[in-house]
Amino acid sequence: MKSFIGLLLFLSISFAWVIEYRAPDTDNNLFRSVVELPSGNLVWVDNTQLDLGMPIWNGYSLLCASSCGDTLWTRSFNSNECWNTRVVATNDGDILVAGNMNTEPFWTGDVEYLYHRVSGSGDSLWLNFYDGGYDDCLLGACHGNGDSVYLAGYTQDRDTTYTLYPTFPLVVCISEDGAVYWSSTFDAEYERIRDIFSSPDGSLYLITENVSMDTFIVNLWNISGSGDLNWTTELYFSPAPISRFYIRGIAHRNGVFIAGSSIGGSFTAGCDHSGGSVWWRWGCANVFYDVEQVDDSTCVALGYVGTSGSRDLALTWFRLDGDTIRTVVIPYIHDEWPYEVIRLSNGNLAIAAEGIPLTRANHIAIAIVVDSLGNDVPSKISDSPLLQPVRLSLHAYPNPFNSSVRILLEDFRGVGASDARSGQVGDIKIYDITGQLVADLPVPSTGGYGKGVESVEGPTPLIWEPDKNIESGIYLLRVSIGVESITGRVIFLK
Repeated sequence: MKSFIGLLLFLSISFAWVIEYRAPDTDNNLFRSVVELPSGNLVWVDNTQLDLGMPIWNGYSLLCASSCGDTLWTRSFNSNECWNTRVVATNDGDILVAGNMNTEPFWTGDVEYLYHRVSGSGDSLWLNFYDGGYDDCLLGACHGNGDSVYLAGYTQDRDTTYTLYPTFPLVVCISEDGAVYWSSTFDAEYERIRDIFSSPDGSLYLITENVSMDTFIVNLWNISGSGDLNWTTELYFSPAPISRFYIRGIAHRNGVFIAGSSIGGSFTAGCDHSGGSVWWRWGCANVFYDVEQVDDSTCVALGYVGTSGSRDLALTWFRLDGDTIRTVVIPYIHDEWPYEVIRLSNGNLAIAAEGIPLTRANHIAIAIVVDSLGNDVPSKISDSPLLQPVRLSLHAYPNPFNSSVRILLEDFRGVGASDARSGQVGDIKIYDITGQLVADLPVPSTGGYGKGVESVEGPTPLIWEPDKNIESGIYLLRVSIGVESITGRVIFLK
């Protein structure tokens, strides 16, 4: 009865502060993970995308902010097809970025674990990769005892005749300096590690999903700090496979607690430190994506309420037996997607999320901080609100072309290509089909740009004349105006 009452208690709050972020020369951004450094500063990692008719992961960015919301620095790093990035703090205040990297563009190569050390001031120190011989897909990372950092996910062999590629859990232990201490691939077919977190006794907990053609199972594993399996316990079972699933966990002083989502909705689960006394409850949000400890008797799950196009971030507090206390909704822009929540040393909660405008294009990375109860705390709010969507229409003619092509942007002042960028409010980047930039045309304007773009009669097209070394072929146009963009294609025939 308590949990039923809790489902009815929805509150709406404001945030302590928020930072919106877009990395240079990108279309879509999302904060995937956040970590607190020993200095008290916070670092978010942003997965970045180009939209060249299809989304292409083109790197990652870091944003460092003080505990009161001042942006201290940002850094961008290019990396071919890099995604699922996580951030871990080192003992001496540096940052380890962990993620996946494809060795070739457009998913034609192998996938490897990536791990990159960056100083607390944003300087790149070193970059390494782990190649287990097949596709190695990272989904979680955590710090352990001493200088050990654990990278977890799964390995799979795409060179098989399986309809569903068989996957096997993979854990790699590295030092803070990048040396590989050990790696373990577990003989559990179709099992994937979704999250990894350490226990004070030095052991590690793994949340795994087993997705075969017939069933879906969530298991909790416990392994030693040297990679030996201690025990496993089943937390959730579905008689039907589920195509997409989110689940994270936390090791609490009084047990292990998990929040996730299945085809039936969100749920929480828990057990004691030996895998016994398992409980399971349905949640009140549409999706739970992460969970964090609040105090000795309470955890909080991060998710969302609403449906696509009108999703709001939501925090749900629950007791250690699964009873819901309350759900707090954090309305922000049109549509939000949650990724991670962590508890800070001052008791506040930091959230990594993604903001999706109504146009469904030009996603923005969002960093949010609230207090541990979901209330506002004295601080400041970023004074950089989202720009309103720009309604652009792109035309290129003639198409195909053999010497030059005219590019017309309707509802925008275009006065021709120029190297003078003083009045530029946007640009047109032209890529070949491998994603290589071949031309960059600035779009200047004598008018201002704010909430929308000043419209004038008779826009003048920009002209692209390919260099003599440009080969015939298909080329992709990407026009960026403020926080919006539009893409098109042209065919060049010499």
